Amino acid sequence: MEISFATPQLKETCLARSVQTSPIPINALNALHVLYNAMRNAEHLDELPLGSPEPADLKESLEWTVDLGDQFQVRLRIAHLMPPIKNGTIDLGGVRRVQVIAIEGPNG
Repeated sequence: MEISFATPQLKETCLARSVQTSPIPINALNALHVLYNAMRNAEHLDELPLGSPEPADLKESLEWTVDLGDQFQVRLRIAHLMPPIKNGTIDLGGVRRVQVIAIEGPNG
């Protein structure tokens, strides 16, 4: 799957090989790295073993959140200009591009 990032800082956080000084707790950061690697190894959203959205949850924004633990979550978005539709809903098997939009914590 092709993964893009809304900011260079998000990319750095997702790709970091070692845990650096970060406001994100280590458990949430580890969960983020597991999710990123799962997305990288999947061909499309339908193959994602964790963090895959329900098509009905995507609505118009094409965004969903994945809980990372410790009150942190990552917000993701389908990054297709024309998202694949099948039977009136998003076809997760056709989604091959996602964007990491934000990492959100208890303080916003």
